[in-house]
Amino acid sequence: MASKVKVTQKEDCIQVAFTAMASPCYLLIEGQDAKQHQDFIKQTLREVQRLEQKFSRYLPDSVCSKINASNGKPVKIDPETYNLFKYAKELYEISEGLFDITSGVLRRAWTFSNEMVTPSQSTIDKILPFVGWKKMKFELDAITLKNGMEVDFGGIAKEYAVSYIAEIGRKQLPSHSILINLGGDIEISQERNDGKKWTIGIERRNQEPQVVQLNKGAMATSGDTHRFVIINNQRYSHILNPMTGWPIKQTVSTVTVTARSCIQAGSIATLALLHGKNTEAFLSTQKGIKYVVNK
Repeated sequence: MASKVKVTQKEDCIQVAFTAMASPCYLLIEGQDAKQHQDFIKQTLREVQRLEQKFSRYLPDSVCSKINASNGKPVKIDPETYNLFKYAKELYEISEGLFDITSGVLRRAWTFSNEMVTPSQSTIDKILPFVGWKKMKFELDAITLKNGMEVDFGGIAKEYAVSYIAEIGRKQLPSHSILINLGGDIEISQERNDGKKWTIGIERRNQEPQVVQLNKGAMATSGDTHRFVIINNQRYSHILNPMTGWPIKQTVSTVTVTARSCIQAGSIATLALLHGKNTEAFLSTQKGIKYVVNK
């Protein structure tokens, strides 16, 4: 949940820093009068907390946790949850099954902690029957998982939250540019009035951050900078192939995508890494985006 808020006046903007979704987060709001933005700031914090409490698999009362603990019984869902499932279904279909929110159950074998031992094939084979979107019953008002299955919104929930807050900003502060950053997933509500661009750093493995400037749109990064495993001297991403149960062998460290919205940018970055050795080939076919690949 959101931590204590720190509001700082910068040269040409207001910075609102907080922690949520296990990540450092901040808002940058064009202008110098924090008082006039108090309602937006408060609503942002409420909505980020609400979305975390709703979709986090780590919180026992979340929708995600209730679905995972349902023991094969239907769980009622609201329209917002339905739409997030619907979006996950679209990603599943366009990726031909590579993006599958039921694959989170594979974390039983893959913890990516310092103490992790590479699981055996037999261990993975015991888990794979619990993976598969088509094994889940997806309805307008309810989700039914087979006993032992789980869902995980980790690949889309934070990006959805960023885009959601950006839309609130466009409605509440239509004359101010707002940069929303939730743990490195970013969206800008609109161009700045002063014509300047927002300066953003892209984290890179064993290198200084790469600095880019944006005046609109969104940016998201996916990769194995912090979570990976070495198997037979080969580096594998924390991103798992839901069909095999094994990590995707990566030829790049991170993919950063710039797109119209954060949820679009994040989805494309994740889908690209799921393509393994074909990551860059996949990115080259995507229209309306820009991308940076770090080896």
